[in-house]
Amino acid sequence: MQKSVVALITILLCTLYAGHVQAEFMKGDNLFELLEKEIHGSITYQSGVGLGYLMGVTDTSINTLLCLPSMSNEQVTHIVYNYMQKHPELWHMSAAQSVINALHEVYPCK
Repeated sequence: MQKSVVALITILLCTLYAGHVQAEFMKGDNLFELLEKEIHGSITYQSGVGLGYLMGVTDTSINTLLCLPSMSNEQVTHIVYNYMQKHPELWHMSAAQSVINALHEVYPCK
């Protein structure tokens, strides 16, 4: 019984001190570098990682955060790359947020 009480108190204290946790797998500056390689024709593993990340964020945000028409990977890549090139002050943000902002700017939901 005493071990259970100690374990419960420990769990409660851990949850109180955990604070806000957010997974952030890639920052905007990293994604910009990867997309830049893709845009300039340097097809490498790294550019593939950038393209895969971009498509993953886009696919998971369609019909929830984004209202996009049908478009190619290249179109999405150019939209996001151009947005990020115009807004280097946002590169410290999560890459996912930059992707969503870029696509929402071009195709706002009505």
